[in-house]
Amino acid sequence: MSRIVKCMCEECLYNNNNACTADAVEIKSSNNLRVNSPDDTMCNTFRSRKGGKDKEGNIYTSL
Repeated sequence: MSRIVKCMCEECLYNNNNACTADAVEIKSSNNLRVNSPDDTMCNTFRSRKGGKDKEGNIYTSL
């Protein structure tokens, strides 16, 4: 079964017409807070369209 993950972050490399194209998505609590609403979460899969470094320090470029 295919999956569609809605993405509203226009700056994310994986956003394609508001659909996430990442192979996997990792969501975690923001700043180790107790999660009570979507505002308390963040997408750890996010990569900037401009390129940068991932959480392990690996450099990546835009597509």
